[in-house]
Amino acid sequence: MVQPCNWHCCATGQAPSRGTSVALQRLSSPWIDKALPAITAHAKEAFDVDVKRTPDDAISLRGSNVPAMIDTLNEFFTTPGNIDYGEMISAVGRGIVSLICERCDFIKDEKKPALINFQATPVVPFGIPEYEISFAAQNSDQKDGSTEHVLIYPDLNTLSEEHITLLEGEVPEHLKGRPYLHHLVRCIIVVSHEVLHFVQHCIALRDASPLSWSAEHDASWPSLSLLCAADRAGQSSCLTPGLVEACLVYLSGICRSRIQEWTPEVTVAYESWQLHMGLTAQGDGDLPATHGPGGIDPEDAAFNETFRAWKESLAIEGIVESDAELEVQLNLLFNWGGRREGGEVNALPHPLRFADEAEGFDVPESVRPCNQARALVP
Repeated sequence: MVQPCNWHCCATGQAPSRGTSVALQRLSSPWIDKALPAITAHAKEAFDVDVKRTPDDAISLRGSNVPAMIDTLNEFFTTPGNIDYGEMISAVGRGIVSLICERCDFIKDEKKPALINFQATPVVPFGIPEYEISFAAQNSDQKDGSTEHVLIYPDLNTLSEEHITLLEGEVPEHLKGRPYLHHLVRCIIVVSHEVLHFVQHCIALRDASPLSWSAEHDASWPSLSLLCAADRAGQSSCLTPGLVEACLVYLSGICRSRIQEWTPEVTVAYESWQLHMGLTAQGDGDLPATHGPGGIDPEDAAFNETFRAWKESLAIEGIVESDAELEVQLNLLFNWGGRREGGEVNALPHPLRFADEAEGFDVPESVRPCNQARALVP
């Protein structure tokens, strides 16, 4: 089976189409610069195609083999079985777990072996395809006192055309037609979110709000900062140079496209959830309605799709660049203010308020949600 990390030159935002240039999403970040060297080297080595970045943030593909390169990549990303999603998820997840166990002293030593040995299991269809394309963290306490952590993932190689159609509906028009590429990006991006749900269970941090507003916020906000840190530390061999940045370019483009289609009500509700750090039981009365993002009924399939879009947007906007900033993010959510002892999260102090009022807790401006909000707004 071909390893997908060798094919990430197609994952840089807009997949190639016939012609000599491919427009990239306009970003004010270094992600494109970090992704391009690996893309350029692979295109030259595998296809003898020259890749150049143009002044208007496009990629120029030049060489007689450009059509062959495009056809090869299109075939790879439209054919089931080329990517082992379970292997990718396990490799990325174990790198992230290793980083957490090394650096986070709020997790007790006796909890770490179960965390390190989490299992990745493909979803078994249960009759609701809209939910079968989602990832989930399952935590089971055993009679002997141990815990089993299982990351359930959709394996697109074995799911139906209906599942593929649903995934295709989540991406802009110019990215449709390559579902296995889209799912590869998801399998790299989403893992840290589910691992953080494992962490919540390890420290017995509970969220009794109807739709787990806080728990989902806390697993989303630092998740991509954590993925980037694991990449910087070389914790996972499958994260080849430039792959994470290419996935971030791809995901940020999708998130920007989604945001442009949100109604004003959905946008206001998302920003309220973001600024209040998911705490629906605390605040000034302008929190998102707990029955669903922007008033969407949680029994409606649209709820799952919209909430997933919220979580991915929050993760992108919450990215910090240094290990020190990530440490503050994780301390706010899982350590300070009594959180490391567990309990009902809505009964604990608001994390930012606690840090600002207590002595010795410094929260950089770059970490504060008020300075991250609307980062994706064009």
